Amino acid sequence: MIINTDFKLTKMHGTGNDFLLLNLCPIETLRLFEKRVSPQNRPDWVRRICHRHFGVGADGFLFVESHDSLDFQWDFYNSDGSSAEMCGNAARCVARFAFDEKIAGDKMTFQSIAGPIQAHVLPGGEVDITTRSIIADPEETFRQKDSIWKFHRINTGVPHSVIVVNDTEPLASDTRKQLAASLRQDPSHGEKGSNVTFYRPLSSTCIESVSFERGVENFTLSCGTGVLAAGYHFCQSRGIANCDVQVPGGALKVSFLEGTPPKLSGSTQYVANIHPNLELF
Repeated sequence: MIINTDFKLTKMHGTGNDFLLLNLCPIETLRLFEKRVSPQNRPDWVRRICHRHFGVGADGFLFVESHDSLDFQWDFYNSDGSSAEMCGNAARCVARFAFDEKIAGDKMTFQSIAGPIQAHVLPGGEVDITTRSIIADPEETFRQKDSIWKFHRINTGVPHSVIVVNDTEPLASDTRKQLAASLRQDPSHGEKGSNVTFYRPLSSTCIESVSFERGVENFTLSCGTGVLAAGYHFCQSRGIANCDVQVPGGALKVSFLEGTPPKLSGSTQYVANIHPNLELF
């Protein structure tokens, strides 16, 4: 007989970008978990648990852990087991999770590799997060076969290569997927590479966007840092402070008011609570 474990995984998504979360703040839970999965083996375990067919399935995994001075910290992984510095949608999901689990109040600060993140949980599952300052570089070019593409390097906690498109081809087309896979691994982006974000203006205050994410190696339904990168480039080019961003999984808002940190706002949703079977360890 196969026995379920005592660990409760929570599955959530932010506009279709889905995550598994595990609360390791109680020291007893942390010790019990590390008897089964050591810190060194977390990447391999995450790869298995995040697999869409052989595991539970998710774009990423968040270990929520205690912190000496902040509300908590996370140990965050992409579905391939690689460590991620920052993820806007994961940050919004973990903020609501931490509030509901009574780890933090409705306003909180938690630690990520990219630095402290502030979050505000609003009624109805809406969550605002503010992040570090955005770093943007001048326009560059990338050659793929016989085509030359223009892009901007924009770091919103993780690096994005942002490409503006004005045609009617779907943003997540096979052609763009091939381009993104190639640009994502270009040596100029360093060992970890870059996410690749495409966006198209829809109106004077609205764009649509999609991101090819490293660690997932595909387009996702939503990418919070990609939305910030695309929104930042659009707002800077139009001389505005905020805009709406349509992604395949829903809608988000970004704000870049002078003198305040960049803000990402949108919905979060619970999917399920799961007790993984011992065979998954």
